[in-house]
Amino acid sequence: MSDGDFEDNHAFVRKAVAAGEGADFFARDGIPADAAHMPKPRIKASFLRGLMLGLDRDKDGMETKLLLPGVRIKGAFLDGALDLSDCTGAGGAGLAALALDFCDLPSRIDLSGARVARLSLRDSRFRELWGVGLKVDGDFDFTRAAPAAAAIGGDGTVYMRMRAARIGGDVYGRGSEFNPPSPWPAAFTTPGDQSVLYFQALQVEGNLLLDNGFLAQGTVWLLGARIGGTLSCGGGRFFDKNDRALIVENAEIGGSAYLRAENHGRFEAKGLVSFLSTKIGGALDCIGARFANENGDALVAAYANIGGNVDLHASENHHFEATGQVSLLGTRVGGTLNCQGARIVDASGWALTVVNADIGGDVLMRTSESEAGGKQHFEAEGVVTFNGTKIGRNLELTNAVLKSSYWALVLDTARVEGQLLAKDNTIDGAVSLQGARIGRLADDPDTGWKGAHEIDLNEISLDLIGVANGTAGSLWRTRAAWLRRTSVKEVSTNHGGRKLRVRAGRFSNQPWRQVAAAFDRAGLHRDSRRIRREEQREGNRFRATWQQPFVWLFAEQMFGYGLSVTRAAITVVAVWLIGALGAQAMHARGAMVAAQPPGLAEAACENFQAPLYALDVMIPFIDLRQESTCEPGLAPNAPAAAKPVSLTLLPAVTLGPMHTPALSLDEVGLWSWAKVLYAIFGAAVLGFAILTWSGVFRPKAD
Repeated sequence: MSDGDFEDNHAFVRKAVAAGEGADFFARDGIPADAAHMPKPRIKASFLRGLMLGLDRDKDGMETKLLLPGVRIKGAFLDGALDLSDCTGAGGAGLAALALDFCDLPSRIDLSGARVARLSLRDSRFRELWGVGLKVDGDFDFTRAAPAAAAIGGDGTVYMRMRAARIGGDVYGRGSEFNPPSPWPAAFTTPGDQSVLYFQALQVEGNLLLDNGFLAQGTVWLLGARIGGTLSCGGGRFFDKNDRALIVENAEIGGSAYLRAENHGRFEAKGLVSFLSTKIGGALDCIGARFANENGDALVAAYANIGGNVDLHASENHHFEATGQVSLLGTRVGGTLNCQGARIVDASGWALTVVNADIGGDVLMRTSESEAGGKQHFEAEGVVTFNGTKIGRNLELTNAVLKSSYWALVLDTARVEGQLLAKDNTIDGAVSLQGARIGRLADDPDTGWKGAHEIDLNEISLDLIGVANGTAGSLWRTRAAWLRRTSVKEVSTNHGGRKLRVRAGRFSNQPWRQVAAAFDRAGLHRDSRRIRREEQREGNRFRATWQQPFVWLFAEQMFGYGLSVTRAAITVVAVWLIGALGAQAMHARGAMVAAQPPGLAEAACENFQAPLYALDVMIPFIDLRQESTCEPGLAPNAPAAAKPVSLTLLPAVTLGPMHTPALSLDEVGLWSWAKVLYAIFGAAVLGFAILTWSGVFRPKAD
C-alpha cells in the first residue's frame, strides 16, 4: 500500500477526531459492518500513537487537536504494533479514550503502564493485548472480539495480559472468543502466564461481563481480582486442555457470580472452575450449568465467603451437571445451597463435599420440576458429605438417587438447626449420621433411606422427631427397623465382583435412647417404651451366644427388660400360680405337716390353703400365717408319701481305708429344697417387678 493511500486514511481520521466524531470507514466507503471478509482501509500504528500522544502533524505541519471524545476508529486495519506503554498523559492525567471497533489488529497492542479514559476493541479481530498495570478510567469493552485470522496476518490466536490493571467502569467481553498460542512463548511458564485472559489482581469498579456466548479455549485467570459489581459468565464456555478453565481464587466480588444457563445457551466449563478463598457479596449462581473435569475437581468454592445463595440446580431448559467433585469445603454461605435436580458424578469417589461449612439457609437435594425440563432427580455418584457443617434451616433429601462404592451420604457431626427431611430416596451405599445434631427429624424411615445397607447413628443428637408417618403406638416399629441398620453384625461391599468384609458390626444404646427421648418429648410414651425394649433386644444379639437365651428368658420375656409393667405383672402372677400348684401337690403327696415344737409327733396341717401358702413363701416381708403353721414333713397316713422315694445324688465311694456312703434325698427333702428355691426365686421376681413398676430401669437419654 502506498504512502498516499495511508495519508488519505490518516486524513479521514484526523478530520473526524478534530470534529470530535468517530472515524467510521464503513460509512465512508459504503461497506457493511458485517462484511468481515472484505479488506479494511489501513492506518499505521505509528500514526495512531502520535495521534493519542498529541504529536501528530498533517502534511502541512498542522497539529491535530485531540478533543475530549478521544480517538474512535471503526472498520480499519492497524498496520504494525501499537505501543502506548507507560503513556499516562500530561501530569499523569491520562490519555484520551481509544476505541478501535470492528478493526483488524494482527500485531501486538501494548498499553502496559498506560492510562486512558476509555478503551474499546468491540467486534475487532486482534492477536494480543498487553495491559499490565493499565489504568482505564471508564469502561473496557471487547465485546465479540475474536482472533485475527491468517488472511489478515494473524494466526488464529488471541490473548490478553492485564495483570494488576485497574478499570474504573465495566469490563465487557460478551460474545468474544479467545484462543491460546500453541505452543506458548518460552517465557510463559506459570499457569497464570499461560492464560488467554491473564487478569491476575485485576481491579474493576463495575461489572466483569464474560457472557452471552463468550468462548475461551484456554484458562481465564482472575487470581486476586477485585470486582466491585458482578462477575457474569452466563452462557459462556470455558475450555482448557490443561484442566484449568476459570480460576477466580483469593478474589473479591461485590455482587453475584453468574455461571448459569441463559436464553442464548448454558454455561459450560471443561477443566477446573475455582472460587477458592473468594469473597462473593451476592450469590454463586450456577443454575443449569455444566462442569466437567475428568482429571480432578469440577467446581471448587472451598473456604469462600458467599453472602447469598449457592444455586446448583436446574433451569427451565437445562439441568445442572458436574463431572468431577463439587467442593464447598470450609465455605460460608449466607443463603441456601440449592441442588434441586443436580447431577454430580465423580470418578474419584467424592461427588459433593460440604465439609466444615456454614450454610445460613436450607440445603435442598430434591427433584426439580419445570415445563421445559420436566422432572429431574438429584443424583450423585460418589460421596455426598456434610461432615461438620452447620445448616441454619432445613436439610431436605427427597426423590434423590445416591450411589457410592461405600459411603453414599455422610452427615457426621453436622448440625441441622431446622428439620432433616428424607423420603422417597434410592441409596446404593451406606449412610452416616454419626455425631449429627438435628433439631427435628422429619424423615420417612421406610423410604427416606431405602437401599442403604447401613445407617451409622452413633452419637446422634435429636431434639424432636416427626410423627407424620404412622399413628401413635405404631411408629416404634418402623423407627426400630431404622435403628437396627446402625448395628449390622457385619458390613461388606462389592469390589470387582468380590464381596469383601469391611468391618465387624457393633452396638450402641445411644441412638436408641435419643429416639426414645424424642418420642417422650412428643408425648408418645408407649412408642418410647417399645423403642427402649427393642434397644435391649437388639443389644442382646451382640452378647455371647451362651448368654443370649438367659437374657431372652429372664430379662426380655419376664420383664421386658424392666420396661414392661404388664409383663412384670404377668410374671409375678405366673410365679405365684406355679408356687400354688406346687404347694397343692406337696400337700396331696402327704409332705406337709403342722409346724410344732420338736419331740411332738408330726400331725397333718390343718386349714392349709395352697395359694396363700405360695404367696406367703414368695413375699418374705408379709406374714400371711401360712408358712408359720405348715412346713414340709411326712404326714401321718400320708397316701402318697407312705413309701417315700429316695433320690441318690452321689453313689457310695470306697478308696482304700476311706468309705463315703451314698448321698441320697427322700421326697420330703426334695420338697424342702423346692420351697427354699421357690422362696429365693419368688422374692427375686417380686423385687424386679417392683423395680419395673417404679420406673427405675427406665434409662435417661444420653
